[in-house]
Amino acid sequence: MAKNNLIILGIHTHHESGASIVKNGEVLAAINEDRIRNIKHYEDYPTKSIEEVFRISKVNPSEIDAIAITNVAEPRFKKKFSPHTEYLDIITHWDWVSKSTNGLNQLSFYHRKFNKIHDMKKLLSKIGVPLKQIIFVEHHLAHAASAYYLSPWNLDDDVLILTADGQGDGISSTISTGKKGKINRITDSETNSRDSLGELYSVISGFLGMHYGYHAGKVMGLAPYGSPKYVDKIYEHLVDVKPDGSFRLNMNYFQFTYSDVMVGKPFEELFGTTVRAPESNLDKIHMDIANSIQVVLQEILVKISNHAYTVVESPNLCIAGGVALNCVANSKILNQTPLLKPLKASCASESPIFRSYQVPH
Repeated sequence: MAKNNLIILGIHTHHESGASIVKNGEVLAAINEDRIRNIKHYEDYPTKSIEEVFRISKVNPSEIDAIAITNVAEPRFKKKFSPHTEYLDIITHWDWVSKSTNGLNQLSFYHRKFNKIHDMKKLLSKIGVPLKQIIFVEHHLAHAASAYYLSPWNLDDDVLILTADGQGDGISSTISTGKKGKINRITDSETNSRDSLGELYSVISGFLGMHYGYHAGKVMGLAPYGSPKYVDKIYEHLVDVKPDGSFRLNMNYFQFTYSDVMVGKPFEELFGTTVRAPESNLDKIHMDIANSIQVVLQEILVKISNHAYTVVESPNLCIAGGVALNCVANSKILNQTPLLKPLKASCASESPIFRSYQVPH
Protein backbone atom coordinates (compact mmCIF):
# COMPACT_ATOMS: atom_id res chain seq x y z
CA MET A 1 0.00 0.00 0.00
CA ALA A 2 1.83 3.12 -1.25
CA LYS A 3 0.86 6.24 0.66
CA ASN A 4 2.82 8.94 2.44
CA ASN A 5 0.50 9.07 5.44
CA LEU A 6 -0.64 5.55 6.23
CA ILE A 7 -3.05 5.34 9.16
CA ILE A 8 -3.93 1.94 10.61
CA LEU A 9 -6.56 1.03 13.20
CA GLY A 10 -5.47 -1.99 15.27
CA ILE A 11 -8.06 -4.11 17.08
CA HIS A 12 -7.65 -6.93 19.57
CA THR A 13 -10.78 -8.86 20.57
CA HIS A 14 -9.58 -11.52 23.04
CA HIS A 15 -8.87 -11.03 26.76
CA GLU A 16 -7.49 -7.57 27.54
CA SER A 17 -9.17 -6.44 24.32
CA GLY A 18 -8.26 -3.00 23.04
CA ALA A 19 -7.50 -0.73 20.11
CA SER A 20 -4.73 1.45 18.72
CA ILE A 21 -4.08 3.92 15.91
CA VAL A 22 -0.70 3.94 14.18
CA LYS A 23 0.37 6.55 11.64
CA ASN A 24 3.48 5.89 9.56
CA GLY A 25 4.80 3.50 12.21
CA GLU A 26 4.16 5.88 15.12
CA VAL A 27 1.63 4.90 17.78
CA LEU A 28 -0.73 7.86 18.15
CA ALA A 29 -3.05 6.20 20.68
CA ALA A 30 -3.54 2.81 22.33
CA ILE A 31 -5.75 1.66 25.18
CA ASN A 32 -7.26 -1.53 26.62
CA GLU A 33 -10.99 -1.85 27.13
CA ASP A 34 -10.72 -2.89 30.78
CA ARG A 35 -9.17 0.51 31.60
CA ILE A 36 -12.34 2.21 30.44
CA ARG A 37 -14.97 -0.26 31.63
CA ASN A 38 -13.13 -1.10 34.88
CA ILE A 39 -13.67 -4.82 34.20
CA LYS A 40 -10.42 -6.72 34.64
CA HIS A 41 -9.34 -8.88 31.67
CA TYR A 42 -12.31 -7.62 29.62
CA GLU A 43 -12.90 -10.04 26.75
CA ASP A 44 -15.28 -8.73 24.11
CA TYR A 45 -15.44 -6.17 21.33
CA PRO A 46 -13.40 -3.07 22.34
CA THR A 47 -16.04 -0.55 21.29
CA LYS A 48 -15.11 2.07 23.87
CA SER A 49 -11.39 1.65 23.13
CA ILE A 50 -12.01 2.30 19.46
CA GLU A 51 -13.90 5.48 20.26
CA GLU A 52 -11.19 6.57 22.68
CA VAL A 53 -8.23 6.12 20.31
CA PHE A 54 -9.99 8.29 17.73
CA ARG A 55 -10.57 10.94 20.40
CA ILE A 56 -6.95 10.85 21.65
CA SER A 57 -5.34 10.80 18.21
CA LYS A 58 -7.75 13.33 16.70
CA VAL A 59 -7.93 11.08 13.64
CA ASN A 60 -11.27 11.05 11.84
CA PRO A 61 -12.63 7.51 11.26
CA SER A 62 -12.85 8.26 7.53
CA GLU A 63 -9.05 8.71 7.42
CA ILE A 64 -8.31 5.06 8.25
CA ASP A 65 -6.46 3.33 5.41
CA ALA A 66 -6.39 -0.21 6.83
CA ILE A 67 -7.69 -2.20 9.78
CA ALA A 68 -5.53 -4.83 11.49
CA ILE A 69 -7.36 -7.45 13.58
CA THR A 70 -5.73 -10.16 15.71
CA ASN A 71 -6.91 -13.61 16.84
CA VAL A 72 -9.00 -14.40 13.78
CA ALA A 73 -6.15 -15.30 11.41
CA GLU A 74 -4.77 -18.53 10.06
CA PRO A 75 -0.99 -18.85 10.62
CA ARG A 76 0.77 -17.29 7.64
CA PHE A 77 4.03 -19.23 7.78
CA LYS A 78 4.68 -22.78 6.59
CA LYS A 79 4.39 -25.27 9.41
CA LYS A 80 4.95 -28.97 10.07
CA PHE A 81 1.45 -29.46 11.45
CA SER A 82 -2.07 -28.24 10.82
CA PRO A 83 -3.03 -25.88 13.66
CA HIS A 84 -6.76 -26.31 13.09
CA THR A 85 -8.97 -28.71 11.19
CA GLU A 86 -9.66 -27.21 7.78
CA TYR A 87 -13.09 -25.59 7.61
CA LEU A 88 -13.76 -27.39 4.31
CA ASP A 89 -13.42 -30.75 6.08
CA ILE A 90 -15.95 -29.70 8.71
CA ILE A 91 -18.67 -28.60 6.28
CA THR A 92 -18.18 -31.47 3.80
CA HIS A 93 -17.79 -34.33 6.30
CA TRP A 94 -20.45 -33.88 8.97
CA ASP A 95 -19.78 -37.36 10.32
CA TRP A 96 -16.31 -36.10 11.34
CA VAL A 97 -17.97 -33.42 13.46
CA SER A 98 -20.52 -35.75 15.04
CA LYS A 99 -18.15 -38.66 15.72
CA SER A 100 -14.96 -36.88 16.74
CA THR A 101 -14.65 -35.81 20.38
CA ASN A 102 -13.13 -32.56 19.14
CA GLY A 103 -15.44 -32.06 16.17
CA LEU A 104 -18.05 -29.82 17.77
CA ASN A 105 -15.31 -27.74 19.42
CA GLN A 106 -13.72 -27.12 16.02
CA LEU A 107 -17.07 -26.22 14.46
CA SER A 108 -17.73 -23.80 17.33
CA PHE A 109 -14.23 -22.34 16.89
CA TYR A 110 -14.84 -21.45 13.26
CA HIS A 111 -18.33 -20.16 14.01
CA ARG A 112 -16.91 -17.74 16.61
CA LYS A 113 -14.12 -16.72 14.23
CA PHE A 114 -16.51 -15.82 11.41
CA ASN A 115 -18.89 -14.04 13.80
CA LYS A 116 -16.03 -11.88 15.10
CA ILE A 117 -15.17 -10.73 11.60
CA HIS A 118 -18.81 -10.05 10.70
CA ASP A 119 -19.58 -8.20 13.94
CA MET A 120 -16.45 -6.03 13.78
CA LYS A 121 -17.25 -4.96 10.23
CA LYS A 122 -20.73 -3.86 11.31
CA LEU A 123 -19.37 -1.95 14.30
CA LEU A 124 -16.74 -0.13 12.23
CA SER A 125 -19.14 0.78 9.43
CA LYS A 126 -21.48 2.29 12.00
CA ILE A 127 -18.85 4.82 13.14
CA GLY A 128 -17.68 5.63 9.63
CA VAL A 129 -14.48 3.57 9.32
CA PRO A 130 -13.95 2.54 5.68
CA LEU A 131 -13.57 -1.21 5.17
CA LYS A 132 -11.38 -0.96 2.08
CA GLN A 133 -8.54 -3.06 3.53
CA ILE A 134 -8.71 -5.47 6.48
CA ILE A 135 -5.57 -7.31 7.56
CA PHE A 136 -5.82 -10.36 9.81
CA VAL A 137 -2.65 -10.55 11.88
CA GLU A 138 -1.56 -13.96 13.10
CA HIS A 139 -1.37 -14.18 16.90
CA HIS A 140 2.31 -15.10 17.29
CA LEU A 141 3.40 -12.74 14.53
CA ALA A 142 1.77 -9.97 16.58
CA HIS A 143 3.69 -11.14 19.66
CA ALA A 144 6.97 -11.16 17.73
CA ALA A 145 6.30 -7.72 16.25
CA SER A 146 5.51 -6.23 19.66
CA ALA A 147 9.00 -7.13 20.87
CA TYR A 148 11.04 -6.64 17.70
CA TYR A 149 9.68 -3.27 16.58
CA LEU A 150 10.00 -1.81 20.08
CA SER A 151 13.51 -3.16 20.68
CA PRO A 152 16.49 -0.76 20.67
CA TRP A 153 18.50 -2.51 17.96
CA ASN A 154 19.18 -1.07 14.52
CA LEU A 155 17.27 -2.46 11.58
CA ASP A 156 20.50 -3.92 10.14
CA ASP A 157 21.09 -6.02 13.28
CA ASP A 158 20.19 -9.70 13.34
CA VAL A 159 17.68 -10.25 16.12
CA LEU A 160 16.42 -13.55 17.50
CA ILE A 161 12.72 -13.50 18.44
CA LEU A 162 11.09 -16.10 20.70
CA THR A 163 7.36 -16.23 21.44
CA ALA A 164 5.62 -18.53 23.91
CA ASP A 165 2.18 -18.51 25.53
CA GLY A 166 -0.88 -20.67 26.14
CA GLN A 167 -1.82 -20.64 22.48
CA GLY A 168 -3.07 -18.36 19.75
CA ASP A 169 -4.29 -19.21 16.24
CA GLY A 170 -3.37 -22.84 16.89
CA ILE A 171 0.26 -22.20 17.89
CA SER A 172 1.88 -21.96 21.33
CA SER A 173 5.51 -20.99 20.55
CA THR A 174 7.71 -19.81 17.67
CA ILE A 175 11.30 -18.89 16.82
CA SER A 176 11.86 -16.10 14.31
CA THR A 177 14.54 -13.72 13.09
CA GLY A 178 14.23 -10.01 12.58
CA LYS A 179 16.34 -7.99 10.15
CA LYS A 180 15.82 -4.88 8.06
CA GLY A 181 12.35 -4.52 9.57
CA LYS A 182 11.16 -7.96 8.46
CA ILE A 183 10.23 -10.91 10.65
CA ASN A 184 10.94 -14.38 9.26
CA ARG A 185 9.90 -17.47 11.18
CA ILE A 186 12.38 -20.32 11.25
CA THR A 187 10.99 -23.33 9.40
CA ASP A 188 9.42 -25.96 11.67
CA SER A 189 10.11 -23.87 14.78
CA GLU A 190 6.48 -23.72 15.83
CA THR A 191 4.85 -25.72 18.59
CA ASN A 192 1.18 -26.59 18.23
CA SER A 193 -1.51 -25.45 20.64
CA ARG A 194 -1.76 -28.79 22.46
CA ASP A 195 1.95 -28.94 23.35
CA SER A 196 2.15 -25.66 25.21
CA LEU A 197 4.46 -24.34 27.91
CA GLY A 198 1.81 -21.84 28.90
CA GLU A 199 -0.75 -24.62 29.24
CA LEU A 200 1.63 -26.75 31.32
CA TYR A 201 2.28 -23.89 33.74
CA SER A 202 -1.37 -22.78 33.80
CA VAL A 203 -2.77 -26.22 34.55
CA ILE A 204 -0.47 -26.62 37.54
CA SER A 205 -1.38 -23.09 38.61
CA GLY A 206 -5.00 -24.26 38.65
CA PHE A 207 -4.06 -27.35 40.65
CA LEU A 208 -2.41 -25.05 43.20
CA GLY A 209 -5.68 -23.16 43.66
CA MET A 210 -4.64 -20.19 41.53
CA HIS A 211 -6.58 -18.78 38.59
CA TYR A 212 -5.80 -20.97 35.57
CA GLY A 213 -5.26 -18.10 33.16
CA TYR A 214 -4.09 -15.13 35.18
CA HIS A 215 -2.16 -16.23 38.28
CA ALA A 216 1.02 -17.70 36.81
CA GLY A 217 2.91 -14.82 38.41
CA LYS A 218 1.73 -15.94 41.83
CA VAL A 219 3.11 -19.44 41.20
CA MET A 220 6.42 -17.91 40.10
CA GLY A 221 6.46 -15.89 43.32
CA LEU A 222 5.65 -18.97 45.40
CA ALA A 223 8.39 -21.09 43.82
CA PRO A 224 11.41 -19.78 45.82
CA TYR A 225 9.80 -21.00 49.05
CA GLY A 226 9.85 -24.62 47.86
CA SER A 227 12.30 -27.20 46.59
CA PRO A 228 12.41 -29.01 43.20
CA LYS A 229 11.03 -32.21 44.69
CA TYR A 230 8.73 -33.03 41.75
CA VAL A 231 10.91 -32.11 38.78
CA ASP A 232 11.61 -35.74 37.86
CA LYS A 233 7.92 -36.62 38.12
CA ILE A 234 6.97 -33.76 35.83
CA TYR A 235 9.50 -34.89 33.22
CA GLU A 236 8.49 -38.52 33.60
CA HIS A 237 4.73 -38.04 33.42
CA LEU A 238 3.81 -34.64 32.01
CA VAL A 239 6.32 -33.42 29.44
CA ASP A 240 8.92 -35.09 27.23
CA VAL A 241 11.76 -32.70 26.37
CA LYS A 242 14.48 -33.17 23.74
CA PRO A 243 17.99 -31.66 23.93
CA ASP A 244 17.04 -28.92 21.46
CA GLY A 245 14.14 -27.83 23.70
CA SER A 246 11.38 -29.33 21.57
CA PHE A 247 8.79 -30.99 23.76
CA ARG A 248 5.51 -32.86 23.87
CA LEU A 249 2.91 -32.90 26.61
CA ASN A 250 1.46 -36.22 27.74
CA MET A 251 -2.14 -36.03 26.55
CA ASN A 252 -3.16 -38.66 29.10
CA TYR A 253 -2.90 -35.81 31.60
CA PHE A 254 -4.02 -32.92 29.40
CA GLN A 255 -7.13 -34.36 27.70
CA PHE A 256 -9.58 -32.66 30.02
CA THR A 257 -11.46 -29.48 30.67
CA TYR A 258 -10.53 -26.82 33.16
CA SER A 259 -13.27 -28.03 35.52
CA ASP A 260 -11.62 -31.46 35.57
CA VAL A 261 -8.38 -29.83 36.68
CA MET A 262 -10.13 -28.17 39.57
CA VAL A 263 -11.39 -31.49 40.96
CA GLY A 264 -7.87 -32.85 40.61
CA LYS A 265 -8.47 -36.01 38.59
CA PRO A 266 -5.25 -36.02 36.53
CA PHE A 267 -2.80 -34.78 39.16
CA GLU A 268 -3.81 -35.92 42.63
CA GLU A 269 -2.07 -39.30 42.30
CA LEU A 270 0.95 -37.72 40.63
CA PHE A 271 1.61 -35.23 43.44
CA GLY A 272 0.03 -37.19 46.28
CA THR A 273 -2.28 -34.39 47.36
CA THR A 274 -5.66 -32.95 46.54
CA VAL A 275 -6.31 -29.76 44.61
CA ARG A 276 -5.71 -26.75 46.81
CA ALA A 277 -8.87 -24.77 47.47
CA PRO A 278 -8.51 -21.08 46.51
CA GLU A 279 -7.66 -18.82 49.47
CA SER A 280 -6.79 -21.82 51.69
CA ASN A 281 -3.45 -22.18 53.48
CA LEU A 282 -0.33 -22.73 51.39
CA ASP A 283 1.55 -25.80 52.59
CA LYS A 284 5.10 -26.95 51.87
CA ILE A 285 3.86 -29.35 49.18
CA HIS A 286 2.29 -26.46 47.26
CA MET A 287 5.57 -24.56 47.42
CA ASP A 288 7.48 -27.63 46.20
CA ILE A 289 5.12 -28.11 43.26
CA ALA A 290 5.46 -24.42 42.34
CA ASN A 291 9.25 -24.64 42.55
CA SER A 292 9.30 -27.79 40.44
CA ILE A 293 7.19 -26.42 37.57
CA GLN A 294 9.24 -23.21 37.63
CA VAL A 295 12.47 -25.20 37.32
CA VAL A 296 11.06 -27.25 34.42
CA LEU A 297 9.90 -24.11 32.60
CA GLN A 298 13.32 -22.49 33.02
CA GLU A 299 15.19 -25.55 31.80
CA ILE A 300 13.03 -25.89 28.69
CA LEU A 301 13.35 -22.20 27.80
CA VAL A 302 17.13 -22.34 28.21
CA LYS A 303 17.30 -25.36 25.89
CA ILE A 304 15.08 -23.62 23.31
CA SER A 305 17.23 -20.48 23.52
CA ASN A 306 20.52 -22.36 23.17
CA HIS A 307 19.18 -24.25 20.16
CA ALA A 308 17.87 -21.05 18.58
CA TYR A 309 21.29 -19.46 18.96
CA THR A 310 22.88 -22.32 16.97
CA VAL A 311 20.49 -21.50 14.12
CA VAL A 312 20.88 -17.73 14.31
CA GLU A 313 24.20 -16.79 15.89
CA SER A 314 23.08 -13.42 17.15
CA PRO A 315 23.20 -12.43 20.82
CA ASN A 316 20.29 -10.02 20.34
CA LEU A 317 17.12 -11.46 21.84
CA CYS A 318 13.47 -10.42 21.96
CA ILE A 319 10.93 -12.55 23.80
CA ALA A 320 7.17 -12.08 23.89
CA GLY A 321 3.94 -13.80 24.88
CA GLY A 322 2.51 -14.79 28.23
CA VAL A 323 5.42 -17.10 29.09
CA ALA A 324 7.80 -14.19 28.51
CA LEU A 325 6.31 -12.50 31.56
CA ASN A 326 8.15 -15.04 33.72
CA CYS A 327 11.06 -12.76 34.61
CA VAL A 328 12.85 -15.46 36.65
CA ALA A 329 13.02 -17.70 33.57
CA ASN A 330 14.23 -14.70 31.56
CA SER A 331 17.14 -14.29 33.97
CA LYS A 332 18.09 -17.93 33.40
CA ILE A 333 18.20 -17.28 29.66
CA LEU A 334 20.48 -14.33 30.34
CA ASN A 335 22.85 -16.30 32.56
CA GLN A 336 22.83 -19.75 30.94
CA THR A 337 22.93 -19.02 27.19
CA PRO A 338 25.23 -17.13 24.79
CA LEU A 339 22.44 -14.62 24.30
CA LEU A 340 22.86 -11.04 25.52
CA LYS A 341 26.46 -11.66 26.67
CA PRO A 342 27.28 -7.92 26.79
CA LEU A 343 24.64 -7.54 29.49
CA LYS A 344 26.04 -10.11 31.94
CA ALA A 345 27.44 -7.42 34.20
CA SER A 346 24.12 -5.64 34.55
CA CYS A 347 20.75 -6.64 35.92
CA ALA A 348 18.49 -7.99 33.18
CA SER A 349 15.43 -6.28 34.60
CA GLU A 350 17.19 -2.90 34.38
CA SER A 351 18.50 -3.38 30.86
CA PRO A 352 16.79 -1.46 28.06
CA ILE A 353 17.67 -4.33 25.70
CA PHE A 354 16.44 -7.41 27.53
CA ARG A 355 12.72 -6.76 27.72
CA SER A 356 9.61 -8.90 27.64
CA TYR A 357 6.78 -7.37 25.65
CA GLN A 358 3.29 -8.79 25.54
CA VAL A 359 0.55 -8.30 23.04
CA PRO A 360 -2.72 -9.56 24.63
CA HIS A 361 -3.12 -13.18 23.52
